[in-house]
Amino acid sequence: MTISNLGPRRAGVAAIAVAAGLAGQAAHATEGYFALGHSPVQRALAGAGVAKGSEAMSATINPAGVADLGRQFQLGGEVFVPVRGYEGFGTAFVPSGEIESESNFFVVPSLAYNMPLENGDVLNFAVYGNGGMNTSYPDGLGGCGSVFCGGPAGVDLIQLFASATYARDFGNVKVGIAPTVAIQGFKAAGLGAFAGISTDPTALTDNGYD
Repeated sequence: MTISNLGPRRAGVAAIAVAAGLAGQAAHATEGYFALGHSPVQRALAGAGVAKGSEAMSATINPAGVADLGRQFQLGGEVFVPVRGYEGFGTAFVPSGEIESESNFFVVPSLAYNMPLENGDVLNFAVYGNGGMNTSYPDGLGGCGSVFCGGPAGVDLIQLFASATYARDFGNVKVGIAPTVAIQGFKAAGLGAFAGISTDPTALTDNGYD
């Protein structure tokens, strides 16, 4: 941009826009339990990778995306470090002060192999996971002793997916299908204070993984 070639008014608007962009603050957020992608490229595209496949892991968000890719083997893992906590101010059932979850470091693996066939078809095999947002709040805190007064508290969701993809490029159209097997587990602990509003109080908390 050459501001000198703009009129005074437009130059002023351009200068304000540039200044506003430089003053922006970093956003602190995660994608939660369910990822927008399962590789560094897909994460960088923030979900837009579904429109254009560029790697073997593309089959995990759009099976047709690997129809024109060559032979690839991809192995990776994401290091996910979400720091969770809260600050209590004397609220009932919640200990006061700054309380942080003890589970803050997770490794989420991914694996994919893209295999073009001689007839133009493409097969792809991928294994990938979701998770890393589980929490673990300890016992022995102030007030009633723990978050929600029910002992050590937290939730944990683990998901593992395995997919087998068939894809083909027909020129202007690409098609793909990916039957997927999923294994998952979930547990919750320390939530007994909410039993009174649960439709099944005995199944709400402290029962291990389902």
